Parts: sequence; C-alpha cells; structure tokens
Amino acid sequence: MNEWEHKAAICELINKYSGIAGRLHAHALGECFAPDAQVHGVAPLLGQPEPLTGLAAIIDFFDPVFGGLEWLVQQNTITDVVLSEDGRGATASTNLVESAQRKGAETLQLTGRYEDELVWTAQGWRFGKRTLKTFQFRLLEAGS
Repeated sequence: MNEWEHKAAICELINKYSGIAGRLHAHALGECFAPDAQVHGVAPLLGQPEPLTGLAAIIDFFDPVFGGLEWLVQQNTITDVVLSEDGRGATASTNLVESAQRKGAETLQLTGRYEDELVWTAQGWRFGKRTLKTFQFRLLEAGS
C-alpha cells in the first residue's frame, strides 16, 4: 500500500470503531485493537481504574457499559493521520462528540478528542494505544 492507502485504512479503522460502538457490540470492538493495546481516559468517566490493557480488559469493560445503553452515537472529525518513517506505526487525532442513552435513565453527552497510536499488524491497522481527552462530560435528566 502507498501512503494514502495506509491513511485511508486508518481513517476506515477509526470510523469502524464508531460504527461498532453505535451498534453496542463490545466483542466486535476488540477487532479494532492490537492484542496488547491500551485505552486511557475512558474508564475513569465511569469511576473505573485505568488503563484498560489488552483485548480481554477492553472487551470486559465495554460489554456491560454497552449492555446498559439503549443507544450511542459518535460523530468524528479526523484531524490528522501521520505515518511513522518505517511505515509500521502511525498517530491520529480525532475530535469526538458522543451522546448515549442509559436504559431508563439519563442521557450522557461527551465532547473530546482521541489521540491514537496505531500499529500495522498482519490483520492491518489496529489501535495500539487510544487516549481520550475529555473536554466536557455531562448527564442530562431523562426526557431532557
């Protein structure tokens, strides 16, 4: 693949992550990560320790979170993708607006940015480290 094909594949991975999250499918979300991946900045929003390290920890965290939601929507703007000189790694920044409805409860709204470190694997690009920087996180009463 050339540089632009790699960048397109990374953008596709980022969008795939949002699509899977919107379908509330934690096990499929694991397909976006390298086996030893880390996720930072997400678990503390729900009072959980971080980082989430490894596929099992990532799936085990998101499975009950997604199970407690009626729906989730992520809107992304990928602001940059930079390939490493050796082509085996990359970084990307993605602005994020997310809304989710808890079952029978409040709506969650989040505005933030993902800072990603990606790795090239035999299966293609995967997140090696995904860090959420939260700018705003709030709960709205049910029916608001």
